[in-house]
Amino acid sequence: MSTPERDWRALSRLLDTALSLPAAERAAWLERLDGEHEPLKGLLKELLAREDLAENGGFLASLPKLDSIPELSVPPVGDRGEWVRSGSPSAATA
Repeated sequence: MSTPERDWRALSRLLDTALSLPAAERAAWLERLDGEHEPLKGLLKELLAREDLAENGGFLASLPKLDSIPELSVPPVGDRGEWVRSGSPSAATA
């Protein structure tokens, strides 16, 4: 099922309006939509649920702790940006 361009424009305006409301008021606002916007309610509800998930931790709540990431060993870089091998003269003295 494709969504006509005019529906995307309407959806964008409605989503902007919904996101300007406090999260606690969005569901009631969505329920009051009727008439020409009725076909967009399902998609709006889904988009608002995704926004709520993003705002309230959702996928970000499960990021690893930084102290559990092993340290990386990065080789030194010479004056001109080339990698310097351990035990070889540096770019500055070559």
